[in-house]
Amino acid sequence: HVIKKAFLLITHEANGIPHSINGSICRSTVPVRAMAGVHQIWVHKSHRSKGIATHLVDAVRSRLIYGCTIPPDQVAFSSPTTDGAAFAKRYMGADKRGGRHISIH
Repeated sequence: HVIKKAFLLITHEANGIPHSINGSICRSTVPVRAMAGVHQIWVHKSHRSKGIATHLVDAVRSRLIYGCTIPPDQVAFSSPTTDGAAFAKRYMGADKRGGRHISIH
């Protein structure tokens, strides 16, 4: 859905994989600009690593706002699981270009 702001997700990494502390998600207190919020995205375990989630988020970016393709760094993910945070990190290119993944809640 269309949003105006989000908050940076603060993760702690173990073996390069983001995870929460005691099951809780931490976020910054300073809002950042965002245009699209992904409330939930799920792909069955047997179909993961096939680009399905990436294709779905790409479709949101290109079709949510008519005539506009939302930049990847303007996509926010709400309350991601450990796997969801890892996907967001890969999708945002955090390892490659200092990207970010953000939470909307």
